[in-house]
Amino acid sequence: MSSYESSHAHQPAPWLVSRGIAVAHCLLGSIATIALGISGKLGWYVHPRYFAFTMAMSALVLILALIALICAARSRHGISAPDTHEPPVSRLVAAISFTTLAVVFVALFLVPPATLSSAATEGHDVALDAGAQSARSEGSQDTLLGYVVADTDDPENIFFVTRLRISCCAVDATPVGSPVYFPGWQREFEAEQWVEVQGLFGANPSATNRLEQVIIPESVSAVEEPKDPYVY
Repeated sequence: MSSYESSHAHQPAPWLVSRGIAVAHCLLGSIATIALGISGKLGWYVHPRYFAFTMAMSALVLILALIALICAARSRHGISAPDTHEPPVSRLVAAISFTTLAVVFVALFLVPPATLSSAATEGHDVALDAGAQSARSEGSQDTLLGYVVADTDDPENIFFVTRLRISCCAVDATPVGSPVYFPGWQREFEAEQWVEVQGLFGANPSATNRLEQVIIPESVSAVEEPKDPYVY
């Protein structure tokens, strides 16, 4: 055996490190997803209509990852590697690979799961909740729950009671809301604060905002963020 072969005899080949890291990522991701589903927190990241599909795919990935680990373990006891002439993996490559795996582990298992905050959609204009608007008629009573976003046309007098709407997953979250006419609201509430608004749907008194109708509040009170802050 040459001195090169002797000094590297016990170092893993690149194919083993790369495949092992890939399998470990799949294993961690599938376990984390299944844990979210069992805890009831999967809805913080995925639309409810995709729960069954997401859980089924995570279970499939988990099974395949376990099979891959079993095969890898067997390969170390006699099954030949795909390329015995591959050079051993460098310490730098191995360190980078295991560091990325450690980061994924920390992100998935040590950082507590959380809902998106309003800051996640900062810079996005609040879309008018067309469904809610069309369901209302002038003079109808309504109760709204959401966080405060100042209107861009008349920020002194109007704010939107806003929620994040998810169509598929948290990545596509879009802020939607209903306008509330409440002059001087900044003296009582802060932007992004959660509030409950009770009031009547009526003509918009604002001279600068072009919306035809807004909520004229009878009461506005601060509330805690709900367990599930999204709308679907």
